[in-house]
Amino acid sequence: MTFLTIEEQRRYIKNISKKKTPDDNQESWNKILDKITSKYSKYCAKIGVDLEDLIQEAMMRCWEEDPKEPGYARRKWDMGRVDFSGFLLGIVRSLISQIYKKNKQNRIEDEAMHDLSQIPDIDTQYETIMDEDSFNRLTEKALSLVQDDPKLYAIVKIWARDPEMKPEEVANELNMSPKEFLNLRKRLKSKLNILHEELH
Repeated sequence: MTFLTIEEQRRYIKNISKKKTPDDNQESWNKILDKITSKYSKYCAKIGVDLEDLIQEAMMRCWEEDPKEPGYARRKWDMGRVDFSGFLLGIVRSLISQIYKKNKQNRIEDEAMHDLSQIPDIDTQYETIMDEDSFNRLTEKALSLVQDDPKLYAIVKIWARDPEMKPEEVANELNMSPKEFLNLRKRLKSKLNILHEELH
């Protein structure tokens, strides 16, 4: 596997953009664009991005120097393995995949945040406990139940300090993702159910 240096890649890109072909087998720039458009335009529409912007980003990755490997581009091209159109198609495909994964993760985070906002506050959910026992006793028992779990302990400490804090506010204070907090909240709920049974 032999990669072109960054200068070789830049020279090739300049030639192809000016339609100066080093050999008769090199594809024209318009044909390369047609290939990319034909293959990926529908995917770009699905994820809500402009294909031209992705092509520009792909070209920049061919052009910009890799800070970790001076003398070579961020995306290195092995001319003996794939032609330039295949090389560029691969970069565009990679960019589309990255955006798709990011959008998917954002949707998961948004859904989790919505779910988080629907969770009752700790004092609302266990209002009976709050009525029958002092807040201090409840807090001590809750902290004792979760003392071996640092994350649950931190959640209870925050709620003890301010019982009216919303779940999403607690998650933000602890720098947790909504998904992580939801999972922790399920564990906490299970432990608080034990506390509820002990106090009744």
